[in-house]
Amino acid sequence: MVTDRRIRLAIFLFPLVLIALNLLAIPGYTGDDAYIHFTYARNLIEHGTISYNTSNPTYGSTSLLWVFLCSTGSLLIGDIPLTGRILSGLLLVASAILLARYLAKIALLPARFVWSGILLFLVNAVLFRWMLTGMETGLTLFVVAFLLNYWAPERPIRNALCTLVAYLVRPEFVLLPIAYAVVAYFDRQQPRKYNVVQYLLTAAVLFAAWYACAFLYFGSLLPLTSLKSGSGIDVESFIRIVKIVGGMYPDLLLILLILIITKNLTLASFRGLPLVERVLLLFSVGVLGMYLLKGTSMISRYLIIIHPALILLFLRFFAAKPVQRWLPRVALFIMIIQTALFLVVHYRPIRSFVEGFQKVYATMGRQIERTSVQDTGAVMLADVGIMGYYSRRPVIDLAGLTSMHIYESGTGEDRVLLSRYRPQYVVSRLVSPSIDSCTTQWKAASRELQTVTVKFHDRIGPLGVLARSDGSFEVYLLKLIYKE
Repeated sequence: MVTDRRIRLAIFLFPLVLIALNLLAIPGYTGDDAYIHFTYARNLIEHGTISYNTSNPTYGSTSLLWVFLCSTGSLLIGDIPLTGRILSGLLLVASAILLARYLAKIALLPARFVWSGILLFLVNAVLFRWMLTGMETGLTLFVVAFLLNYWAPERPIRNALCTLVAYLVRPEFVLLPIAYAVVAYFDRQQPRKYNVVQYLLTAAVLFAAWYACAFLYFGSLLPLTSLKSGSGIDVESFIRIVKIVGGMYPDLLLILLILIITKNLTLASFRGLPLVERVLLLFSVGVLGMYLLKGTSMISRYLIIIHPALILLFLRFFAAKPVQRWLPRVALFIMIIQTALFLVVHYRPIRSFVEGFQKVYATMGRQIERTSVQDTGAVMLADVGIMGYYSRRPVIDLAGLTSMHIYESGTGEDRVLLSRYRPQYVVSRLVSPSIDSCTTQWKAASRELQTVTVKFHDRIGPLGVLARSDGSFEVYLLKLIYKE
């Protein structure tokens, strides 16, 4: 067991070192989606509503608990984006400490396993990319680590409450009760089946109560992103998910390769794992299967939720083998691969995003910032996070993530949205058009338009890791004048 104070201090300091490296390597990197949470947090503080556009509550944040934490923390710090980044870092440190506690005190693994697990947990290219962006990444990992430490079959009500809290962090946790029910059904050593039934019934009641409250408050049971994403599995989405898994978890691919060679993956070995680990592994399979079936344009941070389970799988594999002494060397090898992945795959797009997309959209948002209550002009665009935060304007969300405009209209067609909602500004991101063609296109979109003026124009580079397009984009901020 890891009881030495110096080792515990090192486990506390190592994530802080990574956070410092992150600040040096990619300063100022905050994803566009993070600003969706920040806007929700600001509206909660200033207007007391859970909404993106303050007029009506909208269920557009997939992590409401993160919104509440950011809004509460910002009351002390003042700056909401800074609050989000600080909280992300602190929760990442806390999750590493909790994972080390589980490995040492509950899983009873030797020190070298604990060290290897923590290093693999933290030195991950995707985690390093997202750890300080202000997204809920740190909170997600903290929740998983908390469940590992404190999930107790004899405490079904507490488990059910933790499940609902986890769901309010990431909606994928709705699969957790299903995973637990399946594992418990086939677990002959489960102490009391009554506890499982009590957990499932309590969880059902809690979730039903939440869905009822969500429907009454938002008018929607699920976040808008659930309505928007997913059109069934297709080749493109399948390949994308395979690339993300391969790029994020070379350790998982190594395990699978060894298992295929040794043919040592048996149901008995799975049943030998602690209950909570089996639940998390089955939950992880369910998350991967869900994204494959939905065919969503998934991005890498979504899979952070299954990261701890894969680390456990890796450690358990080596714990059952006579080659335990090789674990630190293999872990070091994987860490080198992850570092190379970050430098080769992630770093350049991150810099491109910070110096291009992030800078351009923040500039446009500040240019049209609303300064009076009487100014109710809306801005229509697809990339809503940064623009919505800095402009403080109502947003007509062409992606359907934060507003109901395209659902109410039944279409995302520009002409229909212009006629119905009459935005004052439009942001258009196109592949290398001329300014004249851009203004002509928007003027032709609606007969009600009198003039279209280009208020801002700039060029941005590729938008991210594994993005579909790797070319440059022309970004226009258009001001619209309508006929009376």
